[in-house]
Amino acid sequence: MSDKLIVVAGAGGFIGGSLVASLRQRGCSHIRAVDVKSLDHWYQKFDNVENLCLDPQRRAGAGDPGADRRAVKG
Repeated sequence: MSDKLIVVAGAGGFIGGSLVASLRQRGCSHIRAVDVKSLDHWYQKFDNVENLCLDPQRRAGAGDPGADRRAVKG
């Protein structure tokens, strides 16, 4: 697999976490897992994956204005 960055949104959930696990099994080495939930509420986490708790949604008065850029940086 390529060493290009792969970003998985919703990675703290069951399906997103399963996708991250599958990508790791396929040999992906540069995975960034992103979810709005705090890390202690994620379904599964991996040590060799960049796990980020970010809220990239742009709603009036909510979300993190720079989160979308941080999620895909690099």
